[in-house]
Amino acid sequence: MGVKIRQGSFEIKALQAPPRIIDFPSGVSGWTDGWVKWSYNRPAVEAWVQALLLESEGWVDVTKTRWLRTYSFDAAPLAKVAPGQRLQNGCRVEVTGIRALDRDWWTVALQAFGEPARLRENLRQAGRAFFRSHPPLDPFHPAQSCSYPAWLAGL
Repeated sequence: MGVKIRQGSFEIKALQAPPRIIDFPSGVSGWTDGWVKWSYNRPAVEAWVQALLLESEGWVDVTKTRWLRTYSFDAAPLAKVAPGQRLQNGCRVEVTGIRALDRDWWTVALQAFGEPARLRENLRQAGRAFFRSHPPLDPFHPAQSCSYPAWLAGL
């Protein structure tokens, strides 16, 4: 489970499907899993969020710079679309620069969304398209792969 406060919202993410390995072109493989997210940003939550922020223990201040690419599966063939566009079925590819605990990291994440029966295939197709056109300089392996909450817990 992951808990975060972002831009005044309180978010909870819970693991829904166990991790499995997925392979893509260009030497890329990693863990894929399923998450569900709840986000709360009502005025009644604001005072509670502010009180949580006063307790520094257990919280990690993280700064992110994200670059997004979104693929749509709403029509054939697969198409790149604007990141903010509303879609029924798609996948976001996110490359993120992270600053936490006075150190810098980079992450690459794929987030499929839409009809549950199509999620894994959406993820596979978008990953193939992205990594064929943007191969990493070094291979990505499962030993380097984890969920964001797992990475934070390891800090």
